[in-house]
Amino acid sequence: MRTPHITGRTAAIAAIALGAGLSLAACGEDDGPVAPPANETTDNETDTTDTETDSESTETDTEAESDDSTGTDTETDSDSTETDSESTDGADSDASGDIVTFDVPDGWEDISSFSNLDSTPGIDEGHQYGVQEGTFARNVTIIVYPPSPGAPDDYLERLGTNPQIDTSTYEELPAVEIDGQEVVGYNSETDYGQGLVRQQAYGFPIDSGQYVEIVFSDAPDAFDSHQGEFDEILGSISVS
Repeated sequence: MRTPHITGRTAAIAAIALGAGLSLAACGEDDGPVAPPANETTDNETDTTDTETDSESTETDTEAESDDSTGTDTETDSDSTETDSESTDGADSDASGDIVTFDVPDGWEDISSFSNLDSTPGIDEGHQYGVQEGTFARNVTIIVYPPSPGAPDDYLERLGTNPQIDTSTYEELPAVEIDGQEVVGYNSETDYGQGLVRQQAYGFPIDSGQYVEIVFSDAPDAFDSHQGEFDEILGSISVS
């Protein structure tokens, strides 16, 4: 499975294209043909040979310059265009449905290392961005799950439940549009042992058969005041 599938971009950093790079071919110019050395001959033959060699060398140089300045440049430009076109087409077709990009506001940082997403079993890739306020970091977690025979129904069903924590309460949210898809979300409040955490979760399938899940987390009494930031992130998500 190709990685990374997810690219986070902060508002202060230019867009980064990871996982779908374009291969550029370096095209150098030919040095042109080189006249072979003349064989040893008599003095008279040498003069004649030298004259003929000079003439041939001049013609060769002229032809070489002509070839270099016209044919080679034309072929090089053509090859470069074809290479760029083929590389672009190849990258697009190879990465179709596999690259998820999103933007996060200023001040948000990549905190994926703190959430141990790299070692979480059962996912293809996950990233988490957040901002620390006091003892709680409001954050967004975006995870790509591998294809499943029951997808997307099994993922959508799981999105609105948490069988491991029976203290969770779920409420279905109005559908939103993510990258052209109408996606239903769920609002929940869960006690993970250190107080209540309010979350909004959305999920949708992508062309590769994988499943993308987006979860916003915040303290219950602060969530509404940060809703605008969450909505901006949600609106920036795209799949290519």
